Parts: sequence; C-alpha cells; structure tokens
Amino acid sequence: MVGAFAFLMATFSLVNTWVNPLWVTPTPWSDDAKFAKHRQIYRNLRTAKAGLARSKPWDVAFLGSSRVAIALDPALKQWGDQRVVNLGLSGGSLNEQSAFVDYLFQNQPGLKTIYLGVDLTDLTEASDLARSAGFYESPLNPAGDVIERELRYVTGISSFLASVRTIISKQKAEHARTEADMPPYTELGHWLRNRSVRPARDIINTDSIPHAVRMIRGRKSKLEISKAKREALAHILDRCLERGIDLKILLPPNHSAYLSVFFLTQDPDPTFSGVRRTIVETVAAANAAHPKAKPVVVWDFIDFHPLNSETIPPLGVGDGKLHYWADGTHGLETLGNVMLARMNGWPVSDPKEADYGFQLDAGNVEARLTDLPIQYERYRAEHATEFQWIEKKVQEFSSDDASNSSAGPDGPTP
Repeated sequence: MVGAFAFLMATFSLVNTWVNPLWVTPTPWSDDAKFAKHRQIYRNLRTAKAGLARSKPWDVAFLGSSRVAIALDPALKQWGDQRVVNLGLSGGSLNEQSAFVDYLFQNQPGLKTIYLGVDLTDLTEASDLARSAGFYESPLNPAGDVIERELRYVTGISSFLASVRTIISKQKAEHARTEADMPPYTELGHWLRNRSVRPARDIINTDSIPHAVRMIRGRKSKLEISKAKREALAHILDRCLERGIDLKILLPPNHSAYLSVFFLTQDPDPTFSGVRRTIVETVAAANAAHPKAKPVVVWDFIDFHPLNSETIPPLGVGDGKLHYWADGTHGLETLGNVMLARMNGWPVSDPKEADYGFQLDAGNVEARLTDLPIQYERYRAEHATEFQWIEKKVQEFSSDDASNSSAGPDGPTP
C-alpha cells in the first residue's frame, strides 16, 4: 500500500512538473514550449495568475476584475519590446489586488508599470469572493503555509487534473475548429476566448439587468464606503509610489443599458459620487505624500459615451454580437484597445474613439458628477426604442421574485 501511494505521488509529481499546468511548478524539465499556450487555468485562476506573475520578468502588469482580464490586451504591437502580462481575476476585489501588489513586488523587482482597474461597486461591497474563489489556497495569501502549499502544487490531485486538462487541450488544439477547442486564457493571462456564445441582448436581458436590479436593492438597504477596501486602495497607492511604479488607475466601463438601470430604479447614488470622490481624494492624498514620485492618474470610462452606448441588436438580427461589448458589464479587447490608447497617448483608428475616457481628479470630479445625468438623458433620447426595452425589463426584474441570476460582484460572467 505504501509503495503504491509512493508510486502515485511520484507519478503526480513528474506529470505536474513536466506540464506545469498552473505556472507554479516550474522545473528544468517543464515543457513550456509545448504547454504554455494550452494551460487550462480558469478553475484555479488565483493560483495560476500568481504563478504567471512569477514565471518570468515583466515590465507591465494589469490588475483588476474580469473587466480587466477581458478588455486589456498584453499582446498589442504598441507595447513594443515591453513584457506585459494580464493578471485580472474574475471577481477580483481591491483586497485581493492589494495582496497581489505585495506579491508582485516580492517577485518582480524590475516591474515598471501597473494598470489597476477599480470597479466602482467594489468600494461599497464589504465582502468579496476571496474565500470561495481560491485566494486563500493561492500564493497570494500572505498567511498561507508556503511549504505545504508548494508541496500540494507538485503532488496534489488538483494540479494533476489541471495537467490532464492541459494535455487534452494541447491535443484538441492540433485539430481545433472552434473557439471551444482552445483554452480561455492566453499564455499572457488575457481572457481572449470562450467568453460568450449568446447574443448580447439575450445576455443583458437574463444576466446584466437582473444583476443591476439585485445590486441596487442591496444598495438601498446599505450604502457606505468599505473601510477595508479604502485602506486596500491606499496601500496599493503607497506601495507603488514608494517604489517608483507608474500606476495608472482605470474605472472600467459598463454598457449604458446597464448603467441606466441605476437611474431608472432610483439608486441612492446613480452617479457613484461617493466612490468617485473617495478615489480621487485617496489618490490626491497619496500623491501629496510622495511629491518626488510620478503622480498616479485616474481614467474614468464609466459614462454614456457613444462607445458605451453601442446599439444592442434585437434578437434574430445577425449574430447579435457587439463590436465593443461582450455583455452589459464587460467590454471586449476592441474597447480595451481604445482605453489603452487614450491612457498612453497612442493614435486611435476611429474619430469617435478620440474623446473616450475622462481623466478624473479632485479638481474636476464635481463637474463630472454634474454631467453624468445630462449624458443619461441624452442616451435616453437618442436610443428611445432600446431604452423602452430596458424600462420594460427593469419592471419585470424589479418584482419581489426578481431573477435568480448567479452573476458575481463584477457582473455576470460572459
């Protein structure tokens, strides 16, 4: 019995270190050339993204939720010779991003730039998905038992199952005909494939709008800035400024249809004024405390800009997909490319993209908040038919037996 167990553990260890399925079991015999593009990391995302973060030197890192994981492309030609990685986590909160920043600084002494996506609803959510999403079992947990954890990665059955999935994925890729035959995440951490197969209107109807209605119901009962989340943001700012990191904060967008629900249902703060003020105040204080460092900038993409108001095709019209959007809460890389262009001063391909985004600070936040209801009324008038459909769906889902959609805190998974 002991011999059989030892043989099993040896087999698991050999396979797990050869395949290195979650980027945390590298050895001289690991075959990255064969398996890097085929690793199925989605079931162990926090462990795998931590492994990816320490797998090689990086110059630029993206942090945030699934909005960042989907929208920001680390393989754009504009990056030139910079080494860029997407470390976005589905349901990732500021508490987790704070731990990830510390982890990056332990493992990436040459890191130069961080793009941090901050979901506006995160700062008013006291809880997060860390416990259920595998954070405490991952290297990101500073209180974890390092020896036990690393042994588990090498000999564990979960790593072995991930290895098997990776080997199967590699075999499928040789004859891949559909996106489903490829892993969702690229070797640079970008959630590029297997994001949505349904028409956008269907997803917004069954997931995005119910998600907003449910969230607003909770916001009406309690709406306050989480002390822990604000402290996590301040910690990220201080650590980055102390190390001379070029930190760019972005507020990832929602589709105007989703954002309209907050106005339609009399959300207590439909412009997210409290969160926006908290962010710019915290950033201003951190910049003032580090006058020699490059100031942190905040790019606000959450509004009713034409790119966020892309018309949602009726069901039955074409494939129902949008150019910029996967659903009501996740912009595609086509939108992320515009965001990155605006934040970096790169040229844009379409004139309507030239004014996308708003550089937010303590000096203009009140003007921004005043303008958002005006933008909402303009969207309502210019997309009257679509808006009527949104109103109808909001009425349906605002009843006591509203949808049981299982969307997470950063919106429905596309």
